[in-house]
Amino acid sequence: AAGSSGSGRPATRCSTASTAPWTCWRLWLSSPCRLWTCVAWAGALAPLWATSAEAAASAAAAASAAAAAPSSKVLCPSNDASCDTANSTSSSSSSSSAPLQQEAAAETQPSATPKNVLILSEGRSGSTLLMHYMSRLAGTMTLFEPFHDFDPEPILEGNVFHVQPPLAGAFDTLYNCSFTDNLRTLNRVMWDDRQLGAWINDSAMSLRVRDAKLTRDDADFMHAKCLASRIRIVKAIRFSGYISDAFVQQYQALNVSVVHLLRKPSHFIQSQLEAKFLSRDEAVQSNCERIRHKLTVLDSLPNLRLLRLWHEDLVANPHEVLQRVSSFLDEPRLPTEVINAIAPLSQDVYDLEGTPKAKERKDDPLIESRFKTQCPDVYDIIHRVKAPSQ
Repeated sequence: AAGSSGSGRPATRCSTASTAPWTCWRLWLSSPCRLWTCVAWAGALAPLWATSAEAAASAAAAASAAAAAPSSKVLCPSNDASCDTANSTSSSSSSSSAPLQQEAAAETQPSATPKNVLILSEGRSGSTLLMHYMSRLAGTMTLFEPFHDFDPEPILEGNVFHVQPPLAGAFDTLYNCSFTDNLRTLNRVMWDDRQLGAWINDSAMSLRVRDAKLTRDDADFMHAKCLASRIRIVKAIRFSGYISDAFVQQYQALNVSVVHLLRKPSHFIQSQLEAKFLSRDEAVQSNCERIRHKLTVLDSLPNLRLLRLWHEDLVANPHEVLQRVSSFLDEPRLPTEVINAIAPLSQDVYDLEGTPKAKERKDDPLIESRFKTQCPDVYDIIHRVKAPSQ
Protein backbone atom coordinates (compact mmCIF):
# COMPACT_ATOMS: atom_id res chain seq x y z
CA ALA A 1 0.00 0.00 0.00
CA ALA A 2 1.12 3.58 -0.57
CA GLY A 3 2.65 5.27 2.42
CA SER A 4 4.97 8.12 3.43
CA SER A 5 8.42 8.23 4.90
CA GLY A 6 9.47 10.67 7.45
CA SER A 7 10.83 13.01 4.77
CA GLY A 8 7.33 13.32 3.16
CA ARG A 9 8.30 11.57 -0.08
CA PRO A 10 6.20 8.73 -1.51
CA ALA A 11 6.97 5.28 -0.29
CA THR A 12 9.20 3.19 -2.54
CA ARG A 13 6.81 0.20 -2.43
CA CYS A 14 3.57 0.19 -4.50
CA SER A 15 0.62 -2.03 -5.43
CA THR A 16 -1.24 -1.12 -8.62
CA ALA A 17 -4.35 -2.89 -7.33
CA SER A 18 -4.65 -0.73 -4.21
CA THR A 19 -3.16 2.58 -5.29
CA ALA A 20 -5.64 5.47 -5.43
CA PRO A 21 -5.83 7.05 -8.91
CA TRP A 22 -4.94 10.54 -7.71
CA THR A 23 -1.60 9.34 -6.32
CA CYS A 24 -0.51 7.41 -9.42
CA TRP A 25 1.47 10.35 -10.76
CA ARG A 26 3.41 10.51 -7.49
CA LEU A 27 4.07 6.75 -7.59
CA TRP A 28 5.33 7.10 -11.14
CA LEU A 29 8.11 9.34 -9.84
CA SER A 30 9.50 6.56 -7.71
CA SER A 31 11.62 4.17 -9.76
CA PRO A 32 10.43 0.82 -8.26
CA CYS A 33 6.83 1.68 -9.14
CA ARG A 34 7.70 2.66 -12.70
CA LEU A 35 8.23 -0.97 -13.74
CA TRP A 36 5.08 -2.37 -12.13
CA THR A 37 2.69 0.30 -13.44
CA CYS A 38 4.10 -0.09 -16.95
CA VAL A 39 3.57 -3.84 -16.82
CA ALA A 40 -0.01 -3.41 -15.56
CA TRP A 41 -0.96 -0.84 -18.22
CA ALA A 42 0.70 -2.86 -20.97
CA GLY A 43 -1.30 -5.94 -19.97
CA ALA A 44 -4.56 -3.96 -20.03
CA LEU A 45 -3.95 -2.28 -23.40
CA ALA A 46 -2.55 -5.30 -25.29
CA PRO A 47 -6.00 -6.68 -26.32
CA LEU A 48 -7.06 -3.24 -27.57
CA TRP A 49 -3.94 -2.91 -29.72
CA ALA A 50 -4.58 -6.38 -31.20
CA THR A 51 -8.22 -5.54 -32.01
CA SER A 52 -7.24 -2.27 -33.70
CA ALA A 53 -4.64 -4.01 -35.82
CA GLU A 54 -7.17 -6.68 -36.80
CA ALA A 55 -9.77 -4.09 -37.79
CA ALA A 56 -7.26 -2.17 -39.89
CA ALA A 57 -6.28 -5.35 -41.72
CA SER A 58 -9.94 -6.23 -42.40
CA ALA A 59 -10.67 -2.73 -43.72
CA ALA A 60 -7.68 -2.89 -46.04
CA ALA A 61 -8.77 -6.28 -47.38
CA ALA A 62 -12.33 -5.02 -47.99
CA ALA A 63 -11.05 -1.96 -49.82
CA SER A 64 -8.85 -4.11 -52.05
CA ALA A 65 -11.76 -6.43 -52.87
CA ALA A 66 -14.03 -3.49 -53.71
CA ALA A 67 -11.41 -1.99 -55.99
CA ALA A 68 -10.91 -5.30 -57.79
CA ALA A 69 -14.64 -6.08 -58.22
CA PRO A 70 -15.98 -5.45 -61.72
CA SER A 71 -18.68 -2.81 -62.09
CA SER A 72 -22.18 -4.04 -62.91
CA LYS A 73 -24.03 -2.11 -65.62
CA VAL A 74 -27.16 -2.90 -67.54
CA LEU A 75 -26.48 -2.45 -71.25
CA CYS A 76 -28.65 -0.05 -73.22
CA PRO A 77 -29.88 -0.51 -76.78
CA SER A 78 -27.65 1.38 -79.18
CA ASN A 79 -30.50 3.59 -80.39
CA ASP A 80 -31.75 4.60 -76.94
CA ALA A 81 -30.49 8.12 -76.35
CA SER A 82 -32.22 8.55 -73.00
CA CYS A 83 -30.61 5.39 -71.69
CA ASP A 84 -27.14 6.44 -72.84
CA THR A 85 -27.60 9.86 -71.25
CA ALA A 86 -28.56 8.23 -67.99
CA ASN A 87 -25.43 6.05 -68.15
CA SER A 88 -23.22 9.09 -68.65
CA THR A 89 -24.70 10.83 -65.61
CA SER A 90 -24.94 7.81 -63.33
CA SER A 91 -21.62 8.59 -61.64
CA SER A 92 -23.10 11.76 -60.15
CA SER A 93 -25.78 9.75 -58.36
CA SER A 94 -23.61 6.82 -57.30
CA SER A 95 -22.90 8.24 -53.86
CA SER A 96 -26.61 8.60 -53.05
CA SER A 97 -27.31 5.07 -54.30
CA ALA A 98 -24.44 3.36 -52.48
CA PRO A 99 -26.70 1.78 -49.79
CA LEU A 100 -28.90 0.36 -52.54
CA GLN A 101 -25.90 -1.17 -54.31
CA GLN A 102 -24.67 -2.74 -51.07
CA GLU A 103 -28.09 -4.29 -50.40
CA ALA A 104 -28.34 -5.55 -53.99
CA ALA A 105 -24.87 -7.08 -53.75
CA ALA A 106 -26.06 -9.16 -50.82
CA GLU A 107 -29.01 -10.49 -52.82
CA THR A 108 -27.55 -11.27 -56.23
CA GLN A 109 -28.28 -14.98 -56.15
CA PRO A 110 -31.16 -15.51 -58.62
CA SER A 111 -34.11 -17.53 -57.40
CA ALA A 112 -33.92 -21.01 -58.90
CA THR A 113 -37.64 -21.49 -59.54
CA PRO A 114 -39.56 -18.24 -58.96
CA LYS A 115 -43.34 -18.37 -58.63
CA ASN A 116 -44.93 -16.06 -61.18
CA VAL A 117 -48.36 -14.71 -60.18
CA LEU A 118 -50.86 -12.51 -62.02
CA ILE A 119 -53.59 -10.69 -60.06
CA LEU A 120 -56.49 -9.74 -62.35
CA SER A 121 -59.59 -7.69 -61.57
CA GLU A 122 -61.59 -4.65 -62.68
CA GLY A 123 -60.78 -1.18 -61.43
CA ARG A 124 -61.99 -0.46 -57.89
CA SER A 125 -62.41 -4.16 -57.11
CA GLY A 126 -59.82 -4.52 -54.34
CA SER A 127 -56.86 -5.86 -56.34
CA THR A 128 -54.50 -3.30 -54.78
CA LEU A 129 -55.54 -4.43 -51.31
CA LEU A 130 -54.98 -8.06 -52.28
CA MET A 131 -51.55 -7.13 -53.70
CA HIS A 132 -50.59 -5.47 -50.40
CA TYR A 133 -51.55 -8.60 -48.49
CA MET A 134 -49.68 -10.93 -50.85
CA SER A 135 -46.59 -8.70 -50.87
CA ARG A 136 -46.02 -9.76 -47.24
CA LEU A 137 -45.15 -13.27 -48.35
CA ALA A 138 -41.41 -13.74 -47.90
CA GLY A 139 -39.24 -12.87 -50.91
CA THR A 140 -42.02 -11.23 -52.93
CA MET A 141 -41.66 -8.66 -55.73
CA THR A 142 -44.76 -6.69 -56.81
CA LEU A 143 -45.39 -4.74 -60.02
CA PHE A 144 -48.39 -2.43 -59.79
CA GLU A 145 -50.24 -1.93 -63.11
CA PRO A 146 -47.13 -2.16 -65.34
CA PHE A 147 -49.30 -1.67 -68.47
CA HIS A 148 -50.77 1.59 -67.20
CA ASP A 149 -48.58 3.88 -69.32
CA PHE A 150 -48.46 1.81 -72.52
CA ASP A 151 -50.89 2.78 -75.28
CA PRO A 152 -51.88 -0.23 -77.41
CA GLU A 153 -53.67 1.96 -79.97
CA PRO A 154 -52.27 2.23 -83.54
CA ILE A 155 -49.88 5.15 -84.16
CA LEU A 156 -49.96 7.09 -87.44
CA GLU A 157 -46.50 7.32 -89.05
CA GLY A 158 -46.72 9.12 -92.37
CA ASN A 159 -49.74 7.59 -94.07
CA VAL A 160 -49.51 4.21 -92.33
CA PHE A 161 -50.89 3.11 -88.95
CA HIS A 162 -48.54 0.94 -86.89
CA VAL A 163 -49.57 -1.00 -83.80
CA GLN A 164 -46.96 -0.44 -81.11
CA PRO A 165 -46.70 -3.28 -78.58
CA PRO A 166 -47.39 -1.87 -75.09
CA LEU A 167 -44.33 -3.60 -73.65
CA ALA A 168 -41.85 -5.63 -75.66
CA GLY A 169 -42.22 -9.21 -74.52
CA ALA A 170 -44.98 -8.19 -72.07
CA PHE A 171 -45.10 -10.86 -69.33
CA ASP A 172 -41.81 -12.41 -70.40
CA THR A 173 -40.13 -9.02 -69.91
CA LEU A 174 -41.73 -8.51 -66.50
CA TYR A 175 -41.27 -11.95 -64.93
CA ASN A 176 -37.69 -12.33 -66.24
CA CYS A 177 -36.76 -8.91 -64.81
CA SER A 178 -35.83 -7.49 -68.24
CA PHE A 179 -37.93 -4.37 -67.63
CA THR A 180 -34.87 -2.91 -65.88
CA ASP A 181 -32.71 -3.03 -69.02
CA ASN A 182 -33.90 0.33 -70.32
CA LEU A 183 -34.48 3.40 -68.15
CA ARG A 184 -37.34 4.69 -70.25
CA THR A 185 -39.16 1.36 -69.96
CA LEU A 186 -38.34 1.10 -66.25
CA ASN A 187 -39.78 4.54 -65.50
CA ARG A 188 -42.98 3.65 -67.36
CA VAL A 189 -43.38 0.26 -65.65
CA MET A 190 -42.48 1.64 -62.20
CA TRP A 191 -44.85 4.62 -62.37
CA ASP A 192 -46.47 4.35 -58.94
CA ASP A 193 -44.55 3.82 -55.70
CA ARG A 194 -47.40 1.68 -54.30
CA GLN A 195 -45.99 -1.15 -56.37
CA LEU A 196 -42.81 -1.16 -54.29
CA GLY A 197 -44.90 -2.80 -51.58
CA ALA A 198 -42.68 -4.60 -49.10
CA TRP A 199 -39.96 -5.65 -51.55
CA ILE A 200 -38.20 -2.25 -51.66
CA ASN A 201 -38.33 -0.11 -48.51
CA ASP A 202 -36.63 3.08 -49.62
CA SER A 203 -38.31 6.50 -49.29
CA ALA A 204 -35.85 8.23 -51.62
CA MET A 205 -36.53 5.65 -54.34
CA SER A 206 -40.26 6.13 -53.84
CA LEU A 207 -39.82 9.81 -54.67
CA ARG A 208 -37.84 8.97 -57.80
CA VAL A 209 -40.58 6.53 -58.85
CA ARG A 210 -43.24 9.21 -58.49
CA ASP A 211 -41.13 11.73 -60.42
CA ALA A 212 -40.16 9.17 -63.13
CA LYS A 213 -36.49 9.85 -62.40
CA LEU A 214 -35.13 6.40 -61.63
CA THR A 215 -31.38 6.20 -62.19
CA ARG A 216 -29.08 3.56 -63.65
CA ASP A 217 -28.09 2.60 -60.10
CA ASP A 218 -31.79 2.15 -59.28
CA ALA A 219 -32.13 -0.10 -62.32
CA ASP A 220 -29.18 -2.25 -61.26
CA PHE A 221 -30.54 -2.47 -57.73
CA MET A 222 -34.06 -3.44 -58.89
CA HIS A 223 -32.66 -5.97 -61.33
CA ALA A 224 -30.77 -7.75 -58.54
CA LYS A 225 -33.77 -7.62 -56.19
CA CYS A 226 -36.09 -8.91 -58.92
CA LEU A 227 -33.83 -11.82 -59.79
CA ALA A 228 -33.51 -12.77 -56.12
CA SER A 229 -37.29 -12.70 -55.47
CA ARG A 230 -39.05 -16.03 -54.94
CA ILE A 231 -42.52 -14.73 -55.82
CA ARG A 232 -43.03 -12.25 -58.67
CA ILE A 233 -46.47 -10.64 -58.72
CA VAL A 234 -47.93 -8.59 -61.57
CA LYS A 235 -51.18 -6.83 -60.66
CA ALA A 236 -53.25 -5.62 -63.61
CA ILE A 237 -56.74 -4.47 -64.50
CA ARG A 238 -55.80 -4.15 -68.19
CA PHE A 239 -56.08 -7.49 -69.93
CA SER A 240 -57.22 -7.01 -73.51
CA GLY A 241 -55.76 -6.94 -77.00
CA TYR A 242 -52.00 -7.36 -77.08
CA ILE A 243 -51.77 -7.95 -73.32
CA SER A 244 -54.12 -10.93 -73.18
CA ASP A 245 -52.67 -12.31 -76.45
CA ALA A 246 -49.18 -12.18 -74.96
CA PHE A 247 -50.39 -13.94 -71.83
CA VAL A 248 -51.99 -16.76 -73.85
CA GLN A 249 -48.70 -17.27 -75.68
CA GLN A 250 -46.43 -17.09 -72.64
CA TYR A 251 -48.28 -18.35 -69.54
CA GLN A 252 -47.19 -21.98 -69.87
CA ALA A 253 -43.52 -21.24 -70.48
CA LEU A 254 -43.53 -18.81 -67.54
CA ASN A 255 -45.66 -21.14 -65.37
CA VAL A 256 -47.93 -18.26 -64.31
CA SER A 257 -50.57 -18.73 -61.61
CA VAL A 258 -53.59 -16.41 -61.81
CA VAL A 259 -55.63 -14.95 -58.94
CA HIS A 260 -58.84 -13.51 -60.41
CA LEU A 261 -60.72 -11.14 -58.09
CA LEU A 262 -64.42 -10.37 -58.69
CA ARG A 263 -66.71 -7.82 -57.03
CA LYS A 264 -70.44 -7.03 -57.04
CA PRO A 265 -71.15 -4.62 -59.98
CA SER A 266 -73.20 -2.14 -57.97
CA HIS A 267 -70.18 -1.63 -55.69
CA PHE A 268 -67.21 -1.35 -58.03
CA ILE A 269 -69.09 0.49 -60.81
CA GLN A 270 -70.55 2.96 -58.32
CA SER A 271 -67.01 3.47 -57.02
CA GLN A 272 -65.83 4.14 -60.58
CA LEU A 273 -68.61 6.67 -61.07
CA GLU A 274 -67.58 8.48 -57.89
CA ALA A 275 -64.07 8.67 -59.31
CA LYS A 276 -65.59 10.11 -62.51
CA PHE A 277 -64.15 7.45 -64.78
CA LEU A 278 -67.22 6.97 -67.03
CA SER A 279 -70.93 7.61 -67.26
CA ARG A 280 -73.23 4.96 -65.79
CA ASP A 281 -74.22 3.37 -69.10
CA GLU A 282 -70.63 3.44 -70.39
CA ALA A 283 -69.37 1.90 -67.16
CA VAL A 284 -71.90 -0.94 -67.26
CA GLN A 285 -71.18 -1.74 -70.91
CA SER A 286 -67.37 -1.52 -70.73
CA ASN A 287 -67.09 -3.51 -67.49
CA CYS A 288 -69.42 -6.17 -68.84
CA GLU A 289 -67.20 -6.63 -71.90
CA ARG A 290 -63.94 -6.62 -69.94
CA ILE A 291 -65.08 -9.14 -67.33
CA ARG A 292 -66.51 -11.43 -69.99
CA HIS A 293 -63.21 -11.26 -71.89
CA LYS A 294 -61.21 -12.20 -68.78
CA LEU A 295 -63.55 -15.08 -67.96
CA THR A 296 -63.49 -16.37 -71.53
CA VAL A 297 -59.70 -16.23 -71.87
CA LEU A 298 -58.86 -17.66 -68.45
CA ASP A 299 -61.40 -20.48 -68.58
CA SER A 300 -60.23 -21.55 -72.05
CA LEU A 301 -56.55 -22.02 -71.20
CA PRO A 302 -55.44 -25.61 -70.57
CA ASN A 303 -53.46 -26.41 -67.43
CA LEU A 304 -53.79 -22.86 -66.09
CA ARG A 305 -53.45 -22.63 -62.31
CA LEU A 306 -56.38 -20.36 -61.46
CA LEU A 307 -57.80 -19.17 -58.13
CA ARG A 308 -60.98 -17.11 -58.26
CA LEU A 309 -61.77 -14.90 -55.25
CA TRP A 310 -64.51 -12.45 -54.33
CA HIS A 311 -63.84 -9.01 -52.92
CA GLU A 312 -66.68 -9.33 -50.42
CA ASP A 313 -65.02 -12.42 -48.90
CA LEU A 314 -61.63 -10.70 -48.73
CA VAL A 315 -63.13 -7.81 -46.75
CA ALA A 316 -65.33 -9.95 -44.49
CA ASN A 317 -62.74 -12.62 -43.68
CA PRO A 318 -59.22 -11.77 -44.87
CA HIS A 319 -57.64 -14.52 -42.74
CA GLU A 320 -59.58 -17.29 -44.46
CA VAL A 321 -59.14 -15.87 -47.98
CA LEU A 322 -55.40 -15.33 -47.53
CA GLN A 323 -55.07 -18.88 -46.22
CA ARG A 324 -56.54 -20.02 -49.55
CA VAL A 325 -54.02 -17.82 -51.39
CA SER A 326 -51.10 -19.22 -49.39
CA SER A 327 -52.23 -22.81 -50.02
CA PHE A 328 -52.71 -22.04 -53.71
CA LEU A 329 -49.10 -20.84 -53.93
CA ASP A 330 -47.76 -23.58 -51.63
CA GLU A 331 -46.59 -20.93 -49.18
CA PRO A 332 -46.72 -20.79 -45.37
CA ARG A 333 -49.74 -19.03 -43.94
CA LEU A 334 -49.35 -15.30 -43.35
CA PRO A 335 -48.98 -14.56 -39.62
CA THR A 336 -52.10 -13.14 -37.98
CA GLU A 337 -50.23 -10.04 -36.84
CA VAL A 338 -49.24 -9.24 -40.44
CA ILE A 339 -52.84 -9.48 -41.65
CA ASN A 340 -54.09 -7.40 -38.71
CA ALA A 341 -51.46 -4.72 -39.42
CA ILE A 342 -52.73 -4.26 -42.98
CA ALA A 343 -56.44 -4.23 -42.09
CA PRO A 344 -56.50 -0.69 -40.57
CA LEU A 345 -54.69 0.62 -43.65
CA SER A 346 -57.31 -0.93 -45.90
CA GLN A 347 -60.14 0.64 -43.90
CA ASP A 348 -58.59 4.10 -44.30
CA VAL A 349 -57.43 3.90 -47.90
CA TYR A 350 -59.67 1.51 -49.80
CA ASP A 351 -63.31 1.82 -50.71
CA LEU A 352 -64.65 -1.19 -48.79
CA GLU A 353 -68.05 -2.30 -47.64
CA GLY A 354 -68.58 -1.41 -44.00
CA THR A 355 -66.30 1.67 -44.01
CA PRO A 356 -67.75 5.16 -43.42
CA LYS A 357 -67.23 6.06 -47.07
CA ALA A 358 -69.04 2.96 -48.28
CA LYS A 359 -71.90 3.48 -45.81
CA GLU A 360 -72.46 6.99 -47.15
CA ARG A 361 -72.80 5.65 -50.70
CA LYS A 362 -76.26 4.96 -52.00
CA ASP A 363 -76.21 2.03 -54.39
CA ASP A 364 -77.75 2.77 -57.74
CA PRO A 365 -80.32 0.00 -58.41
CA LEU A 366 -80.09 0.73 -62.13
CA ILE A 367 -76.49 -0.52 -62.18
CA GLU A 368 -77.45 -3.99 -61.02
CA SER A 369 -80.51 -4.22 -63.24
CA ARG A 370 -78.74 -2.97 -66.37
CA PHE A 371 -75.71 -5.16 -65.73
CA LYS A 372 -77.96 -8.18 -65.31
CA THR A 373 -79.80 -7.34 -68.53
CA GLN A 374 -76.69 -6.73 -70.64
CA CYS A 375 -74.49 -9.44 -69.12
CA PRO A 376 -76.64 -12.16 -67.57
CA ASP A 377 -73.87 -14.78 -67.86
CA VAL A 378 -71.28 -12.57 -66.17
CA TYR A 379 -73.81 -11.36 -63.61
CA ASP A 380 -74.61 -14.91 -62.55
CA ILE A 381 -70.92 -15.77 -62.10
CA ILE A 382 -70.22 -12.65 -60.04
CA HIS A 383 -73.23 -13.38 -57.84
CA ARG A 384 -72.27 -17.07 -57.71
CA VAL A 385 -75.53 -18.20 -59.21
CA LYS A 386 -73.57 -20.06 -61.86
CA ALA A 387 -70.06 -21.48 -61.57
CA PRO A 388 -67.43 -20.56 -64.19
CA SER A 389 -66.82 -23.09 -66.93
CA GLN A 390 -63.50 -24.15 -65.39
